[in-house]
Amino acid sequence: MPDVSKLKCREYMNDLKEVVKTSQLSTHGVDAAVASNLPPINQLKRTVQRTRQVESSAPPNPMKLEELTIPDEYKITTNGEPFLLYESFSKNIEEKRILIFSTEKNVNLLLESKHWFVDGTFSYCPSLFVQLYTIHSIIACNIVPLVYILLPNKKEITYCRMFLALNILKPN
Repeated sequence: MPDVSKLKCREYMNDLKEVVKTSQLSTHGVDAAVASNLPPINQLKRTVQRTRQVESSAPPNPMKLEELTIPDEYKITTNGEPFLLYESFSKNIEEKRILIFSTEKNVNLLLESKHWFVDGTFSYCPSLFVQLYTIHSIIACNIVPLVYILLPNKKEITYCRMFLALNILKPN
């Protein structure tokens, strides 16, 4: 007669691989009898990460900014709201692309805010861009990032283009 706990363990692992493809559930909270037959938690976490990585399979990174194509599923939030609110295109090679990510709600919050806090980081930026620029505001006594902007360089004209683009985003 097969060991019931081992069968349950195998069933759990198969279910786990299916569930993690579509959710962000934690690997904790397994029945004690099943858990005793499962691999160590670190191995479980790696299984979850590998399964999610295969399932999400993001498109490959392009070599040039001009080749960057953002799939539709990356332009919206999980609620279906537009998230990529601005994407500059220009035939002028000097005017490289600027991408602005936010939601209409966040832009409204920013416009209603008396204070903006900005941060530009160069370390945590996709390789095709030079800077990730974020704009934050105070929401319920917390400083919250509301807008994320990917900039192609540190030129003054680029910052002017960015603020002009933000001005265009004013929702109705």
